[in-house]
Amino acid sequence: MHSSVISYIQQKIISSPKKILILGDMMLDTYSWGNVSRISPEAPIPVIAIEKDEERLGGSANVANNLAHLNVQAYPISIIGQDANAQALIRQLKKANINTDGLIADPTMETICKQRVLTRSQQLLRIDRDSRYVLTKELELALCKKIEQEAKDAAAIIISDYQFGMITHNIVQTATTVAKSSNIPCICDPGRTTHYAKYKGVTTIKPNRTEAQHASGCEITNIETAIEACQIIQTMCEAEFISLSLDKEGILYYKNKDEYQLLPTHTHNIFDVTGAGDMVTSIIACCLGDKQSPVFTLQLANIAASLEVLQFGVAPIEWHEIDNFVKYEHNYSKLSSLPALKATLAKSSSPIIFVNGYFDTITTSLLLFLQKLRSFKGIVVLAINSDKSFQNITGHKPLLSEEQRKLLLSSVNSIDHIIAFDEKHVDSLILELKPSIIVKGENAKDSIPQVELDAITKVGATIEFLPMH
Repeated sequence: MHSSVISYIQQKIISSPKKILILGDMMLDTYSWGNVSRISPEAPIPVIAIEKDEERLGGSANVANNLAHLNVQAYPISIIGQDANAQALIRQLKKANINTDGLIADPTMETICKQRVLTRSQQLLRIDRDSRYVLTKELELALCKKIEQEAKDAAAIIISDYQFGMITHNIVQTATTVAKSSNIPCICDPGRTTHYAKYKGVTTIKPNRTEAQHASGCEITNIETAIEACQIIQTMCEAEFISLSLDKEGILYYKNKDEYQLLPTHTHNIFDVTGAGDMVTSIIACCLGDKQSPVFTLQLANIAASLEVLQFGVAPIEWHEIDNFVKYEHNYSKLSSLPALKATLAKSSSPIIFVNGYFDTITTSLLLFLQKLRSFKGIVVLAINSDKSFQNITGHKPLLSEEQRKLLLSSVNSIDHIIAFDEKHVDSLILELKPSIIVKGENAKDSIPQVELDAITKVGATIEFLPMH
């Protein structure tokens, strides 16, 4: 399996991009990050001082973004409004080099937006602007014409239904008809509905456990009940096969009562499932568009989903990341984000040993230094300057990329977790992780920044210096 996956990935990295259509409800996801230092005098709620705002692509736009990062010509076809959120959505699509010619603006529609307010460690609030939308016959016809026109040179069609109104029976019927006539797959990520007959004729449908239970009326508790749910769903939509996402258990491939297979997940570290379903859909479209077998397709989709749940929020995964995961799966589990790392450390009472640096040049002296970390009793967390941080401080790019440094350092047995940071100093990381011991090389005795010393004092940590030889 690994050799065939690696061979396919290497081919995808260098091959010419294929075109895939994405039909569905597009959304703008916004994130406002800040710090909470007090409670409001007006009500018993936290006051957050916003430090950073971020816009990301959500809904079917996230699927398009996934595909664009997977060396695909993503072509979304959808309805958006003519408001500020629509402008932001288009801006983010163009930033990702995604064609926006398939978008139709309707002044009567409010562009779907989900706004999240967060601190470093948790989400405080989500505000949704997501009024349901009723397609006019005129707009529905315009969408169908675009699908018919653009499917002529496409490798696959994705129906990404978030149940906001764009995916109608006629839209699905048009997509499945042109897919069959062009001999390309049509992949459906359904909404939470019991009316799966709406999706009749798709190549595969990819419900998650909750959606499948809702559609079939079966409570899925084991493989037998999962198969029963698949049988009911297949009867409804007449898909060639079902791709049932079963959370930590993996993905169930179901063709008929005699041909099915549960493909287990590749990770036990799940931080945030947001976007995992979209990632699975994206990989299915890529692989089926390349005429790969369903089982191979779902195995690769499972790997991509394992990477997605290690991220915070929706975040695209690229082929080289999947390639690294397949090659270095054991060591890859050491790599983490700050929220995921905090969640992991919270489950342990062991002291935290913290060390940071560029780690741009892997020398014998450095490896010997890192091996000595095991002499400390506790969980060793290694923080490396991200590529962005490195370049901001030094004025040039590191010799080894952030990803390369992470993977090389993950092979060092004395290291338990690796995290990258964008800031100049690690004072905020020290305050967040509250380590017991900070380890430095002897050459750093007189050069620790004051902000880091203040953070070390605040959390009550001690500093240990080790020789660099």
